[in-house]
Amino acid sequence: MKQSPIVAFGLALVIACGLSSCTVLKFQARPTKPVYITDLNEKYEAIRHFSKSKGIRFDYTKTIDVTSLLAEEFEESKADAVVNLNIKVKSTGSDFFMNLVTLGGANAYTVEVEGDLISFGEKGITAS
Repeated sequence: MKQSPIVAFGLALVIACGLSSCTVLKFQARPTKPVYITDLNEKYEAIRHFSKSKGIRFDYTKTIDVTSLLAEEFEESKADAVVNLNIKVKSTGSDFFMNLVTLGGANAYTVEVEGDLISFGEKGITAS
């Protein structure tokens, strides 16, 4: 019996999607300055909001390390801390196709980190 290439491609697609859909995540951050997931009840001065993303390929640790993204933001500003930290893990089109072609072996995903850089000082505002 002759198999259709469309059936073979469909089967490969189902297998690749099945391999990439079950995920256990662990986040790791080792910044040199404080990082707060929520807002503070202290006075601070908001410097700016930031959003950075990074594509990760062939990562088999199952630990998403956002240290480098946070370090870049601390270097670019004179911030004392980050508040309202939000970490998203998503699959872009290129991530999907890389995982599809390698049948899930690439373990490709994109990490997006966003938050507010703040400074503790006399001109601070009360967090709301």
